[in-house]
Amino acid sequence: MLAMPFRKVPVLEIDGKKLNQSMAISRYLAKKAGLAGADEWESLLIDIAVDNFNDLRLAIVAYAFDSNEESKAAKYGPLINETLPLYLNKFESTVAENKGYFVNGKLSWADILFVALSDIFNVMLKVDMLEGRPNLQGLKKTVLEVPQIKSWIKKRPVSPM
Repeated sequence: MLAMPFRKVPVLEIDGKKLNQSMAISRYLAKKAGLAGADEWESLLIDIAVDNFNDLRLAIVAYAFDSNEESKAAKYGPLINETLPLYLNKFESTVAENKGYFVNGKLSWADILFVALSDIFNVMLKVDMLEGRPNLQGLKKTVLEVPQIKSWIKKRPVSPM
């Protein structure tokens, strides 16, 4: 078996089996950590939040990795002025409605994923996506204060964005 089954990362190895696909791996690990939902309904709501992040990610990546400068420039305005506000304003209200989290007033892997993606999105777009969105800012602060996450951030290797 190849070290990377589809020549892409991430790869998770369990009992000698190499597994790929970041969202499947995330969902699996979230279940093991108790962050995937208490029941099927809650798990569905978390998956919906994650899929919404992925839709936003696809729009950002389509802009950020466009090698045609003219096409890239044409994408920036609608992305910043329409797509980003649409998603982020909805995320802001969802977090407000759920007592500081995306689902049911408690930490889930959707919250962690959003915070993890927000920094790289800011770099790609050269904006602070959370500016003027206090509930999302609060969520980020909450996630970064989780002891295990805080500890990892202190010791993780520095990597260029």
